[in-house]
Amino acid sequence: MKRTILGLMAVLACSNAALAASDLEEVLVTKVKMSGDLMPGSGSPKRVTTVISFQAMSGGCTDEKSFALKVESSDKAANVSLVRVKPDNCEAMPHPIDLKLSTKEIAPYSGVFVLNPVLAERHYTH
Repeated sequence: MKRTILGLMAVLACSNAALAASDLEEVLVTKVKMSGDLMPGSGSPKRVTTVISFQAMSGGCTDEKSFALKVESSDKAANVSLVRVKPDNCEAMPHPIDLKLSTKEIAPYSGVFVLNPVLAERHYTH
């Protein structure tokens, strides 16, 4: 009986983790660009602007204001989530659109890891 309960608790914990990960929308990151003062050695740590270009699905009402960047950053790496903050309730045929978001929260020379699932390119043939 104890094993059954522990097994059920493990399944519930895994499904909750999967639900949390699935809250992130699928995106296709096309470019991550850092710009600013990247010269090392001038004493104080530099902050640069990081621009993330990506594709997301739109029903006709999605723009940059529909997403926000959630950044968990250290000196060596930044975990970035692109979070939809405004739903797209338009009823046009869903199609990928190009968007850009920027942040100054990522340290220069750090790796950038996008945590969203990847939007696969879809090719249709007749």
